[in-house]
Amino acid sequence: MYAVLLKAADGRRGKNSFAYKGRDENLAREQVLEILEAQKGKVVSGLELAKQLGVTRSAVWKDIQALRAQGVDIRSIKKTGYCLQENSDILSAFRIRSSLQLDGQQIQLHLQKKVDSTNQRILCLALEGAPGWSVCAAEEQTAGRGHAGRAFRSPHGKGAYCSILLYPPQGVFGRELTMLAAVSVCDALSRYAGIEASVRGSDDILCGNKKLCGILCEALTECESGRIQFAALGFGINVYTPPSSPECDEQFETSLFACTGRYCNRSELIGSLISSLYAHFGLLLCREELEKRYQQLNQGSPA
Repeated sequence: MYAVLLKAADGRRGKNSFAYKGRDENLAREQVLEILEAQKGKVVSGLELAKQLGVTRSAVWKDIQALRAQGVDIRSIKKTGYCLQENSDILSAFRIRSSLQLDGQQIQLHLQKKVDSTNQRILCLALEGAPGWSVCAAEEQTAGRGHAGRAFRSPHGKGAYCSILLYPPQGVFGRELTMLAAVSVCDALSRYAGIEASVRGSDDILCGNKKLCGILCEALTECESGRIQFAALGFGINVYTPPSSPECDEQFETSLFACTGRYCNRSELIGSLISSLYAHFGLLLCREELEKRYQQLNQGSPA
């Protein structure tokens, strides 16, 4: 939505101030968050934000209040400006894109505060003609799914929940996609967090002997040929869910924070995961190598 600028005389300053008619508030808040993300931990003045966005400082203040109401940890420094806390971790399109290494490959990024399932959202987008490497990530899933229809708990702000749309080469089957997802997420966890993860079954990623991540691969397949038209690769990584929380079974589950003992940015993790999947995508045409790496993970050794 394009804003229409209206001049309003400012008698106190003898200058023109500006207000926006038809302003897209959600877009404006994302722009404020993007600027603060780029200077995370540093103070940005309200005047500087207003200049960059072409709005009044009053409009900036309203956007800041709205972001705080959504849970974004923004500090106000009196007579100085605003600061996004270094350890704040709301999903950020800017932070995800800044973490990508895709050799020019473009992605469509869909960030949601709450969805029933990121896989379901991606499958719907595919039916609408979305391009490959479209990504849906959410703060929370209300109906997250695992293997065999099992529920996957996805509490707000506690994990990295995302799904990626792929159009596999001809001749690729579901098992290869599951192996690709497992190899890619284990590589991302190793590169980002220094964790040597392993695979149990086909869809559980472990740290030690406890589940850290779940995988769900779903696809639209031609009945006669068995050819996969498109596939949604879904990932649910427990990032902050502590073992003592109601959402986590201490005996069988763990979190990235529990494994590393340090803060992990979910947006950077998602960017690392997308990059790893892109880097390993060619393994779909090298089945023996893909199988080898997958079996190494099944034995608990690094790929």
